[in-house]
Amino acid sequence: MCRRICNWLLEGNLESFVRAGTNLTEAIRDVEAWAANNAEVLEAYKEYRLSDEYKTSPAGRLRALILDFQLRSGYNEIFIENMKALSPSYREYCEQLIRANEQFLKMNPSYRQFED
Repeated sequence: MCRRICNWLLEGNLESFVRAGTNLTEAIRDVEAWAANNAEVLEAYKEYRLSDEYKTSPAGRLRALILDFQLRSGYNEIFIENMKALSPSYREYCEQLIRANEQFLKMNPSYRQFED
């Protein structure tokens, strides 16, 4: 699986992969267009995230550790909520992300399995 994704990236798709992950403003502005423009990258990501290879990879283990830290430390409930209280612009950014995510999940319900 990893070899297939690496080959896919090396075949000239790295730019698409990076663009899909970094152009958050575009995604928030027009979720439907962003998802359509990045369908191949999203499908490769979903396939990789579901693989046993990912789950046992350093990236998969790191993700699990970060999620555990966030749960045990109150990161979302304390830190993020306080950031929202201190910064109206951060609060608005978070609200935009939540709306965009909800819209994306309505269009692509199979990605709900990745909600943490």
